[in-house]
Amino acid sequence: MASKRVSLFLVMLLLLASWAAMGVASATNAPTTTLSLQSSYHGSLNDGDSTYVAQNPIFVLSPSAIANSTLLNTEYEITQNGQLTTANYSSPVTIPTTHSTNISLRYRSNSTTGLESWKSLDMLVDADAPSISLSSGLPNPLKYILNSSIYVTSPGFPLRISCSDNGGSGVSNLSGAIGSDSIFGLNGILSLSSANLPSGINGTSPFSLDISCRDNVENYYNQTYNVILDDSVPVLTVQESGIRVGSCISGSWGLTVQSTDSHSDSIVQKWNGAAWSTVSGMMGVPSGFNDTITLRSIDSAGFQSLNQSWAVAVDSTPPSISASLNQSTLSLSSSDSCGLSSFEYRWETLTGQLFGWITAQQGAQFIPTSLNGSIVRAQIRAMDVVGNSAQYTTGWVNTNGSTPYSVVSVQTNRVGTFITANTSLLVTPVGNQASTSWELFVNNVSESTGTLSTQGTVTDIFSHGDRFNW
Repeated sequence: MASKRVSLFLVMLLLLASWAAMGVASATNAPTTTLSLQSSYHGSLNDGDSTYVAQNPIFVLSPSAIANSTLLNTEYEITQNGQLTTANYSSPVTIPTTHSTNISLRYRSNSTTGLESWKSLDMLVDADAPSISLSSGLPNPLKYILNSSIYVTSPGFPLRISCSDNGGSGVSNLSGAIGSDSIFGLNGILSLSSANLPSGINGTSPFSLDISCRDNVENYYNQTYNVILDDSVPVLTVQESGIRVGSCISGSWGLTVQSTDSHSDSIVQKWNGAAWSTVSGMMGVPSGFNDTITLRSIDSAGFQSLNQSWAVAVDSTPPSISASLNQSTLSLSSSDSCGLSSFEYRWETLTGQLFGWITAQQGAQFIPTSLNGSIVRAQIRAMDVVGNSAQYTTGWVNTNGSTPYSVVSVQTNRVGTFITANTSLLVTPVGNQASTSWELFVNNVSESTGTLSTQGTVTDIFSHGDRFNW
């Protein structure tokens, strides 16, 4: 009986020793394993959490046992791309991966007093460098007009450098360097505004901008850009064609416009009363135009020139001429709303002699005494300041000592001494206050008489073979 008790006691000791070697799970007696990463990461390493890691992540397991307990081993499981790897931990472990993927890690430790429950961490591998983009608040970043590889920044449209991270860990830092001066972005955006540009930067020459962007797991992207500051307004050049005197313009008047800028594209704009519209080349005006033309230049960087304005009205009306002529005096006047550039008259004799043009004065002009005894008339012409012209010719008059007479012309068909039955005769009295008395004879018999103080027409109907005379 005593031998049976001794045997049972030995069996129990062996079982206890076996259980101690295997470890028994216990919340109070099990060891504790702490996970750390020697490579870059972003997030939490707590049990059950997930974190972003760099490519080829390196993890370290640090177990600790309770007092009077001996650590037996630490083990881990790695699940990657559907493959499970199990091993005992002895030193830092590198998980080889050079592309973005997800890795599941489980780990625990065993001791003589207990077996730790599995702990886990999901590692999200961010193996991609961040990317950089440039903008100016416009559809496309502004480019230098003399070299399209150089970007333009300006107070109105500062060049914006944006950094984004497609790998998921997020942007950690965005910075730039201009020479020895450093500038820093905020929330992944760096703006080249006047506030962060070095004091020596101006629009005379480009400068180099070195950009560096890092994500939260130390992937980075570096790039150098050439940039120039647009700090000048565009130049508006306008050439007038046609005639303008004050606000009066000819119908052919117009403006040829051009805009130039040292840094960016520029255009000419015209104010239409409600908004600015783009114009280029030659600008004419419609007939009857009477308004103000306002122009400006504006460049892509937001700078604009001072406005230039022309208040003009098209003058298409010729000057007015008023004149009267008697045997000794020519009274004449001319006027125009925009003003006269010339006002002249000349004398013509009935015999066909023409005299030179004489600059006229408003009022009375006397017939030269050299023309006394002649039948004369005056030709008058006037031109306004924009080129509109008018002409006027007086009637014939007898000067002192000249004899009045009449001119008769046949207005119907005539061949030699033969004429159509329906006859029309134009009678013109010539001379100062001249009049014409006429008598018509048909077949040597007086048929009709009359008097004309101005030019007039005498008509009659004859029979075949009639003979008539005056």
